[in-house]
Amino acid sequence: MLPSPRRALEDAGLGWSDVDAIYDAGDGGMMSGLSIAEYFGLKPNVIDTTNVGGSSYEYHAAHARRDIAAGKARVALLTYGSTAHSNARAIGVGGRGGGGANPA
Repeated sequence: MLPSPRRALEDAGLGWSDVDAIYDAGDGGMMSGLSIAEYFGLKPNVIDTTNVGGSSYEYHAAHARRDIAAGKARVALLTYGSTAHSNARAIGVGGRGGGGANPA
């Protein structure tokens, strides 16, 4: 199991107020970057919702690195959400239907 964002921040000596960039592929539906910011009470300088399929998260890591190097951000939150487990279905199988609840 991966550590929670809170625990990762604590391990780094940071808190939620330090997060100033959000990178999300829109797994939580439209406006998910804004929804994440609102849910956690963040006021990010950067919200990146690049979605290029399964490699979106590699793009997010590269974009976060670029934005940190450029001074646009200091602490980036990269997100991923899936309801595959609670929907009792395997990722990558079945049709491309738009049904099911979104992780937001």
